[in-house]
Amino acid sequence: MTSEHSNMYGKMTSEELGERMTDVLVKQKITEGEIKVFNDQLYRVKQERMRIQDEITRRERVRLSGLPVTDDHRKLMREMEFRLFDDGGGCVLIGVDGKRPFGESYVYSSVGRILGWVKGGEDMSDEQVSRAIQIIRELPYAINKVLREVEGETERELAMRLRIESLERDIRTLEVSSDPFRSLLGTRGGKGEYN
Repeated sequence: MTSEHSNMYGKMTSEELGERMTDVLVKQKITEGEIKVFNDQLYRVKQERMRIQDEITRRERVRLSGLPVTDDHRKLMREMEFRLFDDGGGCVLIGVDGKRPFGESYVYSSVGRILGWVKGGEDMSDEQVSRAIQIIRELPYAINKVLREVEGETERELAMRLRIESLERDIRTLEVSSDPFRSLLGTRGGKGEYN
């Protein structure tokens, strides 16, 4: 089946266009080696772009993970619509619908309404939209912090407390075992005292 194409060469059928492109390539004498060099360069550029994007993402993640959880974050969390996503196999994921995280498709307006920035059908200012975008970026990190809190302790505070308790236990053990006569307690006569 042939079709006509309009291009800089005029109207042509698919076959004519293919022949013309082959002629151009032959006239330019592009060799397979040059194509391989070009593809290699293109691959390196793509790899570098991915590396830069990964670094930007990592830095953003580090910056955002250190932010405190605010009342605005907590208000938005209470309004989020969590759903189960079943992959049809053995995996079920809990997540938020990316298009409607707060139940409505107007995400920024939803943020403005929940946080009390706008009423009814009012439009948000550019500054409010920018703030809504920022707070939505911060939200996954805030959610992780809240979920990792244990009775008011963050994950780091809990780990530190448990480590300190472990060290205190080790110190008590060393204090008891450093007295050579204590090891004899309770071994003679079963009375638990020196005989």
